[in-house]
Amino acid sequence: MHKTIIYYTHNKEFQSFEQKIQETILYESKGLPIISVSQKPINFGQNICVGEQGTNSLNTWRQVLIGCEAAKTEFVCLAESDSLHHSSYYSFLPEKDDIFYVTEPFYIIFTQKGKTHRYYKKPISDNNLIIGRECLIDSLKILLKNLPEWQKESDYEKNAFPDGGSLRGNKVRTLVSQKIGTVTFKTDQNMHRKSSFHRRGFNNVPYWGYYMDLYKRYF
Repeated sequence: MHKTIIYYTHNKEFQSFEQKIQETILYESKGLPIISVSQKPINFGQNICVGEQGTNSLNTWRQVLIGCEAAKTEFVCLAESDSLHHSSYYSFLPEKDDIFYVTEPFYIIFTQKGKTHRYYKKPISDNNLIIGRECLIDSLKILLKNLPEWQKESDYEKNAFPDGGSLRGNKVRTLVSQKIGTVTFKTDQNMHRKSSFHRRGFNNVPYWGYYMDLYKRYF
């Protein structure tokens, strides 16, 4: 195996929903090793429970770093507790280990109370990241340098990180266009309630199908 999935969660999503996300990851990843870094113990891959540390960008990237350091493969890819990736995301192998490969398209479905459930395209995200393990470890150590190990306050990243806790700007990025994109659900339990997106909505997208059918499948 050349790649490990780093799955990270703050364990705030509804358990039935997150379980379905995990089942989809298992199905689409077709046997790739998984390291899950969670704030409560979960039965998913090799689990590392860090305890209930709070929900913010600092803690999220700290969990990713812990997962990367535990992995043994040359490359890693990221998977969140609210996102669906197609098998093409997990099977993609980078040509170099020091470039951030970010896949697109990236769709968002708002599932909060009173929100429209259609698909909307979202700007590129580090959550759709495939990269050399050592490169990501080095980048995360730079991002987290001189910061606390954990931070309880939910809005801490506003002061700690100039770009909300993003890795953008640290390394070269290459966009990887794929026929089937990633879908992320914006729920009431997400770390951030708002997200940037393109205003044109879609009723259907390849593979994932009609938005309401997908919504009903996971909620």
